[in-house]
Amino acid sequence: MWREGLMSGQRTLFEQLEETPCTWIVAIAYGTFAVLTDLVAPTTRALIEHGAAAGLLIGDEPWRLLSYAFLHGGLLHLGFNTYFLVLVGPQLERAIGSARFALLYAVAAVGGAVAGTAFGSPVTPLVGGSGALFGMMGALVALMMRRGRTQLEFLAYHPARSLLTLIAANLLLGWMLPMVSNSAHVGGLVSGFILVYAFLERGRQRIDWMGRVTQASFVTLFVAAMLWSAAPVPRWDWQLRAWAVAPSGSDERRTHEEWLRAHGMPPRALFAELRAQLPQTWGPTGERAIASLRGETR
Repeated sequence: MWREGLMSGQRTLFEQLEETPCTWIVAIAYGTFAVLTDLVAPTTRALIEHGAAAGLLIGDEPWRLLSYAFLHGGLLHLGFNTYFLVLVGPQLERAIGSARFALLYAVAAVGGAVAGTAFGSPVTPLVGGSGALFGMMGALVALMMRRGRTQLEFLAYHPARSLLTLIAANLLLGWMLPMVSNSAHVGGLVSGFILVYAFLERGRQRIDWMGRVTQASFVTLFVAAMLWSAAPVPRWDWQLRAWAVAPSGSDERRTHEEWLRAHGMPPRALFAELRAQLPQTWGPTGERAIASLRGETR
C-alpha cells in the first residue's frame, strides 16, 4: 500500500515537472545562484560578479538586464520570491505554455531592469526575480481581461479582485521600503501585462489593425528602452564617461563638465571617488568599470 502511494506521489511530481518545466528550472536557478553567492548574506561583490544589474555596467554588459533576475539579496528575499514563483508559476505556465512562459519571464525581467536602473543609482546593484514575478501578475490580469466577454468582466469575480489587491499591496510595500526597487516592479508588471495582452492571448478575437499598431508600438518602445539603458545620455555616469574620453580642452569635454558641475558632481572628484570605491565593492568588475569610464579596454 505505502509503495503504491509513494509511486503515485512520484508520478504526480514527475507529471508536474513535465507540465511546467520552466517554473522549476527558474526555481533551481534561484537556489543555485543563492549557493554560489552565499545563501544567507551575499556581498555586493559576489552579486555583481554573478550578474547583478547596475546602470554603470549595462552598456558594456547588457546581459545583466536578465541575469539579475536569478540573484537574490539574502535568505528572506530568496524564500519569498521562490514561494511566489512555485505558487503562481505552474498554473500560469500551463495556461500559456512553457515557451511563452519563458518568454514572459525574460521580457518582464528585462522590463524591470530597464525601469530599475533608469530610476535608481547607476552604482547600486539590482537583484531579484520580483520584476519578473510582477510580470506574471500582470500576465494573469491580461489573461482575465482577454478571456471575459468584456474587458472589465473579470472584476466581478473575487479571485480577480484579490489579485489586484495583492498587486496594490506589494507596490505599496515596495514604496515604503527604501531597499526595494519599486520602479523595477512597475516595469515588470507593465511589460508582462502588455506582452500577454497584445501578443500571447487573443482568445476568440482576431487581431485587427489597432492590435497590430499596439504590438508594433510595444516592440519599438521596449527596444528603445533597452538601448537607452545602455547609453542614457542624461545620467551622470554617461556624462562622466563622455567627459573622460573627450580631448582635453575640447568643447565636448567642457559641455559634459558643465553638466556634471551643474548637478553638484565635479568630474575629477567624482572620478576619483569611483576609482577608489568600485574596485573595493565590485572587485574585478569594478576595475573593468573604471577602465570603461576612461575609454580603455582590457
